[in-house]
Amino acid sequence: MKKALLVLVFLALGWQLKAECPTEVEDFTFTDCNGVAYNLFELLDGEQYVLFHFVTNTSTTSQTTTFVNTYHQFGCNGRDLFFMEVLPTKNDSVCRSWKEDQSVEFPVIGMDGGGNQFYSDYSSCIYYSGNNGYLLICPNHEIY
Repeated sequence: MKKALLVLVFLALGWQLKAECPTEVEDFTFTDCNGVAYNLFELLDGEQYVLFHFVTNTSTTSQTTTFVNTYHQFGCNGRDLFFMEVLPTKNDSVCRSWKEDQSVEFPVIGMDGGGNQFYSDYSSCIYYSGNNGYLLICPNHEIY
């Protein structure tokens, strides 16, 4: 039930997307700040929704705390929803420090880990709330 409600919220937010946002995502491989690679299509083809959290200002933490709490409520990337966080930094040590300071257990991607190209290609699709952006990709490769 919780998953369904979260998906409905992001679907509703998706109606506010700009016209230039593509309807489907292309394949990407992300490398987190610890050097672990994640292939987007492998996650999607495994019937997982992928929810991206884009942090635009690393000095604010309230939305990340909310995102971490939601991650724990929805099965910690082991079920239908896979969480990833994208930070606006190229420095993996900054990503690792952020991950540790915020108690983030899901993958944290920096700009050099694939976040830069992904953000560039899909920036018009991201829903922003303050300094935080969100993007949900469904198993059928559609963007909401």
